[in-house]
Amino acid sequence: MKKAYYIAKKDFFEYFIKPPTLSWGITFPIAFALSFLIRGKDLFFLAPGLITLASFFGTTSMASAAIVFERRMKEFERMIVAPLDYWEIVLGKMIGSFLFGMLTSIVTILFIIPLLGMYSLNLGTLGIALVLSSLVFAAFGVYISMMINDPRNVMVILNSVRFPMMFLSGVFIPLNTYPFMLQIIAYALPLTYEIELLRWVLTNNSFLNPFITIFGSIIWILLFFVLSIWALKRRY
Repeated sequence: MKKAYYIAKKDFFEYFIKPPTLSWGITFPIAFALSFLIRGKDLFFLAPGLITLASFFGTTSMASAAIVFERRMKEFERMIVAPLDYWEIVLGKMIGSFLFGMLTSIVTILFIIPLLGMYSLNLGTLGIALVLSSLVFAAFGVYISMMINDPRNVMVILNSVRFPMMFLSGVFIPLNTYPFMLQIIAYALPLTYEIELLRWVLTNNSFLNPFITIFGSIIWILLFFVLSIWALKRRY
């Protein structure tokens, strides 16, 4: 566990808190949220999805960026030959990108909540929702980065997965209005559970039961964690 902490610490200070990365992590979620909020319609429905999307794109991008850079520069092999278990490498990469995901989520929330007047929130349940969603997205980003053979193609493949998920996970349209087959597809996407969980926290109204979304989030975290270890072992 201590070794994973030092991997996460190295990633956080070497990649994530650099001025360009920080500025992107702060300006992107604000610009992203503002672009939809200026519509002035369905703000309370859109807010949970926008906060979750900001964390989704920020966390997965940072998780993949750190791993892709190290794989292209042949620095990733140093960790492979070091006295580290595969799970420690994966966990360390997850923790670093998780922290960046929390940053983007908090920035977006601090921007959106005052605009909507959502001041009577349960900070405990909000914190649980943010932690779970950031962990899911961090594990997802690490898995995609470990799975792809050519690191130059990671962002292309990641975007080809993220954008369909964005439109199928109930961000812009309520899940209960989806055709039955699209609802089935939505249930198979990790983004759906995080949006529904945060929607329940912010509006106390969601299509999925909050206990189902919490349980689903934990399953996704464990699944991507195990798959990342498997992909790392297969590669090295």
